[in-house]
Amino acid sequence: MFKEKFKQIQFSLLELLSILSFLGLCYCLFYKYHFYNTLGIPWFITNLSPQFVFFASLKLIIFATIILSIGYFIGFFFSKYSYKVIRVGSSPLILISIFAYFILFLIFQNSLPEYIFTIKSSDFLFSYLCVNTGVFLGAFYQQFTVNEDIVNENILLYSGSLQMQFIKYKKEVIYVSSFFLIILFFMQPMYFGKVEAKKILNEKKIYLSKALLKDSIKDWYLIESMGDKVLLIDKKNNIKIVEYKEIDLIQTDKKLND
Repeated sequence: MFKEKFKQIQFSLLELLSILSFLGLCYCLFYKYHFYNTLGIPWFITNLSPQFVFFASLKLIIFATIILSIGYFIGFFFSKYSYKVIRVGSSPLILISIFAYFILFLIFQNSLPEYIFTIKSSDFLFSYLCVNTGVFLGAFYQQFTVNEDIVNENILLYSGSLQMQFIKYKKEVIYVSSFFLIILFFMQPMYFGKVEAKKILNEKKIYLSKALLKDSIKDWYLIESMGDKVLLIDKKNNIKIVEYKEIDLIQTDKKLND
């Protein structure tokens, strides 16, 4: 019954783009909320304009679409054209890969060196999640739309194996995998929002540009700009919101050659 209903689901290109845009916006909002919350200004998220959220998530949407598509086609064609025994064996590998990602975040994040979880490495980890999600969705779609039953006499000799246990509890495996994928989707922006905020609080001189105000000799550091507003932080982690016209200059680490 569920399989028949699933086959009836049809998505147009516009609907798929709308879903991806919504997920991208949710990801960006989760990331920004935990970023501001760690800085001690969770209320600042109310200043986010739709344009800022859109452009902040646009790169993510395009990036995720490409990686998800690659993973989807890999999962779909692998599930459709590979030998049944190999296909069965791939199910545990996909699930184990998802669990490995989940365990890495929840259990070992405090034990691993901090440099592993840099802002750049988050792109790699997000790619890892997207590829696994795409492979899972591709295999999921192919298996639920095909009429061929994967369990037949050709693989009965694997009846006592782990692969056959995954087949026996196929629906449960899919539900558990989907549950963990949803958790990971919300865990990642939460985690990296906190990581980036802590870097700013502890090592602002390294990651931020120095800003000098017209009416002050105090050193401020530029966190981000939004419209005509600029978010600044000082050495004592005091945060200030000013307009662009109040800034005298912004120092960068790039110098002009004489």
